[in-house]
Formats: sequence, structure tokens, C-alpha cells
Amino acid sequence: MERSLFGTDGVRGTANSFPMTAEMAQQKLGAPDKRRWTSTRGIKLAGGAIKNIGVFREQAVRTYAPLWPEKTCLHLVDCYGTRIDDLATLCREEADLAQTLSPNHDTVRAQIIWAAKYESVVHLSDIVFRRTDLCLLGDPGNVVLEECARLASQVLGWTPDRQAEEVALVRAELDSSTTGFSAKGILQ
Repeated sequence: MERSLFGTDGVRGTANSFPMTAEMAQQKLGAPDKRRWTSTRGIKLAGGAIKNIGVFREQAVRTYAPLWPEKTCLHLVDCYGTRIDDLATLCREEADLAQTLSPNHDTVRAQIIWAAKYESVVHLSDIVFRRTDLCLLGDPGNVVLEECARLASQVLGWTPDRQAEEVALVRAELDSSTTGFSAKGILQ
């Protein structure tokens, strides 16, 4: 989900994190109370049926040690909960999908395939900004973006030209979101 906070461009978050982050910022900064239009409080998240997250994390690290290092496994637990099993299945079917996209991220190739197959994506930007955390804290680089486009194309049937267009669109969005942005401007 992409939204502007108080009209300032460049602020991004997920459907789950953005409203909570905005509310916390409002409370901390004493900003006027702006009520959310909808509440997600009673909605159960897919993959969230975990009774004890500590125990689940320990079990996941042991179970998936052949596929992922501990840090990557814990990242995937945090992102997918019990649906980590589905990612593991993809990785067992095609071993290179278990690899991270870069040494700087814990995002694995299977997450791109998963998003393209099951999360109603249309554009590469849907994947890298809203279905994974690849672009959440900045630019992952052209090599990563091109690999994501290549992986998504396996599911979405993109031609090489379409892949290049999708990377260019993400690049433009990254460039525009980091130009002229300041933390001070968020709450003005």
C-alpha cells in the first residue's frame, strides 16, 4: 500500500505497518488525532496462527537450516509466519530460489516467485515496494531489480522489453521518492 502522510510524497509502508506507524508518530509528536478509516484489529493474518512466536522461531531455524542461514530464516518467519512452509516448498523444488537476492538483504528469490504467483501483482513495483522489503529502506541496485524482474517474468510472462520497462518504472519511483524528502517535511 502506498500513501502520503499529511500530503508529503515519498512515504511508503505496508497495509499493516503504515497505519500503525502513522498513529505512533501522531501520538509521539502530539499531532492532531486523525482516525483511521478502517480497523484491522480483528482481522486474522494469513500465516499468523502461531501460539508462541519464540518457540516457532526456534523450530523454524532448526527445520529450515538446510535451506537458509538463521538470519534469513528469522526474516522469513517475521514476513510469512506459518506460510514459511510454502516458501520452503518452492525452494525445495528449485534450489536456487533459496538464495538471497543480494548479500545486503535477507529477501530470497522464492519471495519474488511467491508474490508473482499468489499476491495479485501487476508491476515489479508491487513486489519490491509492497510485497517484500527490498526497497523499503532504499535502492537495492539495478542487479537486484533486474533479477526480480527476471524471476517475476517466469510467472507473469513478461518479455525482456517489459522487464526493462518494469525496472525503469521502479528506478523512477526510487529516484522520485528520495529527491527532496526530509523527515521534517513529514508532519508539515
